[in-house]
Amino acid sequence: MAARPDPTLTEEIGRGIHRVRRLILQEASRRLEERGESLFIWQILNFLDRCGPQMQSELAEGTGQHPTGLSRLLEEMEREGLVQRARDSRDRRKVRVEPTATGRRRLRAGRPSVHSAVEQVLEPLGMGERRTLRDLLQRLLDV
Repeated sequence: MAARPDPTLTEEIGRGIHRVRRLILQEASRRLEERGESLFIWQILNFLDRCGPQMQSELAEGTGQHPTGLSRLLEEMEREGLVQRARDSRDRRKVRVEPTATGRRRLRAGRPSVHSAVEQVLEPLGMGERRTLRDLLQRLLDV
């Protein structure tokens, strides 16, 4: 018989994940803003780098952005030469988004700032604990 979930433990884990995520995003945002960069733009470029060109609707879903807000952000990014958008040849209602060379350079330039923010949050953990955390997170994401 499976053990019954402990609501207190469930709440503590959820709250902990949320707080750690917030700490990382706040610190990464602070570091990127020091460079005149935006965390939201960096996240979009990072997602496109990891997953390849995406339909705009997939990009919104994958980054957790509201489609309307993402559309405005992509307009700004397109004006800055960071992404290019094109109508899908098979379905003109869909818009394909991909990073430009300028966008990829901006992403690479911001990576050290984001990595150091994550490193700061993970500092209390040893390497073995970090590997365990990574493995546990991967198990949760592979479901």
